[in-house]
Formats: sequence, structure tokens, C-alpha cells
Amino acid sequence: MTSKAKSKSKKIERAKAGKKARSTVSKKTIRNFCITLVAVIVLIVLVSIILFIRKKEADRTVKVAFCGIPQEVTTFIEGQIPKSDDYNVVCSYLNKDDVDLKTVSEKFDLFFTWNGEISDTLSKFSEDLPSKIIQTIPTSLRSKKTYPLALDHFELAYFQPVFDKNGLEEPGSWKEFEEYLKESSKHVFTPFFCQGSDDRTLLAFIACIVESRGGLSAYEKLMELLKKSGSLEEKMDVELGQCEDGALTIRLLLDMLKNWAQEGYVHPLWYLGTRNDVLYFMEDKQVAVLFESLTDHRSVPYSIIRDYTSMRFPLDSYAKEHCLISPAIVAMSLSNNMNNDDLLLPFANDEVQSRFSMLTKLGPTHSRAESYDRQADDVRFWAASCKGGPVPDPALAVYQRKPEQMKELAAEIRTYLKTK
Repeated sequence: MTSKAKSKSKKIERAKAGKKARSTVSKKTIRNFCITLVAVIVLIVLVSIILFIRKKEADRTVKVAFCGIPQEVTTFIEGQIPKSDDYNVVCSYLNKDDVDLKTVSEKFDLFFTWNGEISDTLSKFSEDLPSKIIQTIPTSLRSKKTYPLALDHFELAYFQPVFDKNGLEEPGSWKEFEEYLKESSKHVFTPFFCQGSDDRTLLAFIACIVESRGGLSAYEKLMELLKKSGSLEEKMDVELGQCEDGALTIRLLLDMLKNWAQEGYVHPLWYLGTRNDVLYFMEDKQVAVLFESLTDHRSVPYSIIRDYTSMRFPLDSYAKEHCLISPAIVAMSLSNNMNNDDLLLPFANDEVQSRFSMLTKLGPTHSRAESYDRQADDVRFWAASCKGGPVPDPALAVYQRKPEQMKELAAEIRTYLKTK
């Protein structure tokens, strides 16, 4: 064999040896990699199991807090929370006037309150609600952070005999509403009346007019304006939107109410009216339309309230998108406790919602739940029909933890209304 051939043969042998070595290394590397991967997976599974067990143990105690809602309501809610050996529910009852929301967000898992400044603040710390809970209610009522359980409402209650005896019709617009007040002044002592001495009722009435005439955006601007510091005078001429009378401002509305008193559409001292005054005028059949909450509506004797038809505020033609000033009792999830969803799920049940409406006499939120009566059912319908859904009145949206500031503003409003 020539030297050239021998050289070629050695090269071939070396190539085969190298290939074999590479093959051996490759198989060994793959085997080692697989062993390592399996070990990592097993470790991850073990760690996950350990963490799950630890979290399950940590989540065994579910801390539930109630703030600012009636005792009979909290008792009902507690009764709907499922019992289980997997967790223990501990309930606390908080005073809304001195509650520390940062502490609440860190201490509790579930929270029940009225929607407003408290729920808005806590929503920054809360968990999103699962779709299986919120999908049972109308779209405009849905929120990722709060689940509404029952709806209150600030209504206009019309004295039906005024319609029947005098051929009047329920007003469908703001102009028609003022025409109704003008016409009914011929038949009753005070066409319009409300419990004006109550700070919450007074501010809710003004907010309802703002929403009625300026829509959702005007309501939102009013709430932001009220949250700012400063006197009533500093807020009087801030434009909230447009209405049929031009720029919508607090001054425009208060001057309108002064004019109502001059025209005889309202008792001259309506803003000092007490609950007893309301009941007296209603019983004497001397008020054509009353402004009150659905909760207050329930306190009027049936022999009197049966003659009144509840309606929402008439709407100004300028406003396109609306909300309903309808305070709601809401539930929130403040932590990632693994039991939260299971505890909240019963409240998305139509039968539970029906019983809740029967207890509170408020509007249910579940689409198929039975309402206490027509008034409660109307509130759900009105809220569902508004793009902005149900929203809180100023007492909740702004002054839920600041009652003294609300008192000061209401006093300033009354002072302005009594000036000539």
C-alpha cells in the first residue's frame, strides 16, 4: 500500500473515531439533560404542593367586614355564606366615620358596604371579581371591583289623584316637569316638596337635577367639584355641562329653585322641611310630587303612599348619556384568599337575590331575581337602561367619611336659598 493510500486510510479511521466520540458525548449530554429536567419538574411540583398546602392553611380563616349597612342586612349576608370544614369565617363590624381604609385593605378578605367614597378608595387595593359572579347582572351594573347586591334610589313620587282628576300626564321631559308643577299649583298647596332639612336628601336632590339636566358627565363633574376644598361660592359658577337654559352650574339650579318658591311651585321653606312635614302634607293631600329615597318611601304608611306613583327624574333633551343616582350595597374582594370566590358566589344566585330584595325592600340586581314590588323592579330596570348604571348620591360618593363637611355645604346652600 502506498504512503498516500495509508494516509487516506488513517484519515478515514480518525473521522470514524471522532464521529463515534461525538455520538457518545451527544447521548450522554441528552441523558444528563433529561435527568436534570425531570429533577427540576419534580422539584417544582413539590414546591408547588408545599406552597399550595401553606396557602390553603393560611387561607383557612376568611376575614369578612361590614361597614355602614343595617344590622338585619349583615345578619342576612352572614346567613348566606357557605359553611365548610375547609375554612373559618370571622366577621367584623366597622364604623364608617373612623375606619382606616389602608388597614381594612390589609386586614380583611371580603368587604360589604354602600358604594361610594369607601368602595372607590378600596378598589385600588381589591381583586377583580370573577366573570361567573358578575355575568348574572345587567351589563351597565357590572364592575370588576364591586358586586351590587341591592339598589336604593332617589325618586319622584307623583300624587296620582292630581293626574286622574285634572287630566294631567306624567312629565317626560324637564320642561314638561316644570309645566306639571305650574298646573298642579292650581290644585295643591305645595306642588313639590321634600325633607329639605335632611342634609343627604338636600344634596341628593341637587345631584338628581344635575344628572337629569346634564347627564352622566355633569354628574361626574359635580362629584369631582364637591371633592375639592373651598366654599360653595367658589363652586357656584363652575360649568358642569349644558342644558336647555344654557351653561349648567350650581348657581343656575339654586336660582331655579328660588324661582320655584316665587312661582308657588314649592313651599317657600321647603329646604327646612322635616319628615313630619312631609307626612303631614302627604296625608293632607297637599303635595303633587315628592322627592325621597326608596328607603324613605318604605316608611310611609300604606294608606298614604298607595296614592303615589314612583318615577325617575325627567330628562333634559341636551343630555344623551345618563346614570341613575341609586346607592347600592356592594361586595368586594380585598385579598387573593382562595376561598373568596366560593363565599361570594351565592350572592350571584337569583333566589338569594330575591330573598335579599324581600328583606331590604330594595331593587335586586340579578337579571332573573324576583323584586319586592313594582318600585323595586323599576329601580333595577332604570339602572340597567342607563349607560352609566347606578351611582351613589353625594353623601356616599363624597362625604361618606366626612359628614361634617356635608353639613357645612348643606348649610351654605340653605343660606343661599333663603336670600332674596
